Amino acid sequence: MKEVVFQNISNNLTAPSLSLKGWYYLYHYDKEMIEEEWYETTRMVPKHTEKKNVEKVYSHTHPFIRYFTRQSIKGGRVSANRKSFETNKMNEICNILKEYNASDTDNIIDLFKVYSASTKDKTEVHTRLKKIKCTKLMAFDANGLYASAMSDLDSEYPRAESGRPFLPEENKEFVKIFNEQKFRPRTAILKVWFEYPKNMFFQPIPAKDKITFTNKEGKKETGTKIRFRNGFCHDVLTSVDIQEIVKAGGRIIKILDGIVYEENFKTPPYRDYILILRDL
Repeated sequence: MKEVVFQNISNNLTAPSLSLKGWYYLYHYDKEMIEEEWYETTRMVPKHTEKKNVEKVYSHTHPFIRYFTRQSIKGGRVSANRKSFETNKMNEICNILKEYNASDTDNIIDLFKVYSASTKDKTEVHTRLKKIKCTKLMAFDANGLYASAMSDLDSEYPRAESGRPFLPEENKEFVKIFNEQKFRPRTAILKVWFEYPKNMFFQPIPAKDKITFTNKEGKKETGTKIRFRNGFCHDVLTSVDIQEIVKAGGRIIKILDGIVYEENFKTPPYRDYILILRDL
């Protein structure tokens, strides 16, 4: 992974952030790279030459718009598969930390706590840790549902900089074309009223409700529950999900608010990167 996109897990907290940074560096900067010391891993960009004529992918920065768009993000239906790995890499890491901490404990949490709080020079430790082939523990889901959708040429990716507010006078037009399933290839994130058939067994968009319920211990607890609704519903949804409601037999009643994007990317911006990951 580091050879392909100049990134490793040492300067990323999660695999998704590693993939995002990898895509950014691979497609926005020339691939010439100077080997860096451990303390320079967070200052990689100045060592690269920014590519010219590269399509930029922007995101919204206004706090309210970011909050609004996040409401439209729904979790995918996934299954958990038990996977096991046998490796001695963690033992190697612990041994280096034990030596640095002058400690005999094998508790990885305690080792990292002492290591993180220590003010002693860590140059030698970082050099030794970088030599451990710990990336073999990592897996990148380049063949999963999300990656498939992100690389699909039939998927729409809106340009954030082309976004504008939904206008109340557009309600009648938008409701009509949504119910006729003719909104594509336009994209939007909208707060909508809609109706599900009352005899629907499976709903494509379940509702997230904050409710108070009695837990297993018999105590009152407030939390978010995913529930199914029949009849009238309201939610903040992407135009893709709104169209799926209509496909499932639902009906759009009214659009209250939202963001409409005037322009999409001609091809999915992450497509080439995902194809590279599939070939690894």
